[in-house]
Amino acid sequence: MDLYHFEIFTTVKFASFAQFSFIVSTIMKLYNKWLNRDNIKDFKPYLAIGHTVFAIQNPEKGTNKEMNCLINNGMFCGWVYEYDKTHSHRRWRYKFLVHKGIMIIVSPNTKIHDVLNEIQKRI
Repeated sequence: MDLYHFEIFTTVKFASFAQFSFIVSTIMKLYNKWLNRDNIKDFKPYLAIGHTVFAIQNPEKGTNKEMNCLINNGMFCGWVYEYDKTHSHRRWRYKFLVHKGIMIIVSPNTKIHDVLNEIQKRI
């Protein structure tokens, strides 16, 4: 699969094109890392850039049933959040899915299955 040919669907209004580009490119870096995880000695399922963390869904610790179902079915999905180290607080920003040439970025409360169904109606 070519990593550079995919369609992006989002329900999020980004502050700028730069923010959008940063989010997409970092998700793709994490996706590439995930695809090559067997060849990486100390694979970590996240990328931290400043206070922003891009993390792959952890089905063993995660409580979001929809996201656990997606990752258990082999779909690359996860979360973008801001982490405040002083208060050990996470502020959930987005959740994402990359699968079969499609990238979906939505707010934390949006159901990815609903977006997938809308996409299938359009195709």
